[in-house]
Amino acid sequence: MKDINTQTAHWPVFYVPMSFLMAVVAMLMMGCSSKHSWSASDSGAFTKSGDTTDVVQPTDPKDPSNQPPNAGPVQPPPNMDPLEYACKTKAPQYQTVDLDFAANASDCAFGQNGNLDSIDGRLQARAEQTRELKLPAKTALCHIRIDAAEDNFVAHGNFFVSLNAHLIAASYDISDRSQSTSSSNLPRFAWDEVKGEVLRPSRHGVHCGPSGQCSWPSVGETGALRMSFQPGLFNSTVARSPSEDSTHRFGLHVGGGVAKSCQHSALKLKITARFVSL
Repeated sequence: MKDINTQTAHWPVFYVPMSFLMAVVAMLMMGCSSKHSWSASDSGAFTKSGDTTDVVQPTDPKDPSNQPPNAGPVQPPPNMDPLEYACKTKAPQYQTVDLDFAANASDCAFGQNGNLDSIDGRLQARAEQTRELKLPAKTALCHIRIDAAEDNFVAHGNFFVSLNAHLIAASYDISDRSQSTSSSNLPRFAWDEVKGEVLRPSRHGVHCGPSGQCSWPSVGETGALRMSFQPGLFNSTVARSPSEDSTHRFGLHVGGGVAKSCQHSALKLKITARFVSL
C-alpha cells in the first residue's frame, strides 16, 4: 500500500487567451480616464449637458424667486395710453355697416324741442336724426373709416354731420364756437351753443374733418355729395369710449331760419370700424 501523505496531487490546468486579458485591461483603463463626473443627491435629479452633468435642485414652493412669472395682462409702456397700446398690440377686428338717414320733407318745428322762433338769416331751428354703431362689449374702437356717395343730394338749410357730438363735416363753419379738447381737433356740435347764430355768407361752404375729402352742392341746390375719411382720423375722445356699452352715435342735423330750412334728401354713411378686445 502506498503512503497517501507522499502521493502527488494533480490539479486541472485552465488556459486564458492573451487577447482576452488585453481586452479587460483596456476596458479598465477607459473607465479610469473618463471625463464625465457623475454625482447624485437624495433630493436632486440628473441632467447632462455636454461633458458634465449638473444636479437640478427641486423648486422650493416657499421661495417666491423660484416661482414662474405671473401670466397677467401685459402693461403698456410708461406715458402710453392703454387703449392706444391695445390697438397697436392686439389682433384687429372689423365691422362694416350702412347708416341710413331718411329724407325729411317736413318744415322746421319752430319753438319746439329747443328750437327758436323763425328768423330768416339765422340758425333758429333744426331737424336731426341719430344712428348708432354698436360694437361688442369690452372692446375699444381704434380707427374708423367713413364714406358717403349720393348723386342727387339736396339740403335746403345748413347741414352738420357729427360723430359722438363732434363735427366731421358741415356746410357752415362753426369751429370757433366750441373747440374740441380731443387730439382729433374736431369742434363739438351742441345745439344750445350754436342756435341763434347769424349766418354769414363767408362761412358757407365745404368744411371737412382733417385728412377728409368732401364735396357737395350749395344750400338748396341738387348735386353730388362725396365724403371720405380714412382710418386714423377719429381717435381719442371722438372715437373711444363714448359710452359704457361701446355705442358710437352719428348725427345728421339740418336747419336754418325759415320753414323749408330743415328739409333734405336721404343720406347713407358707410362705416368700417376697426377695434380690439380688451
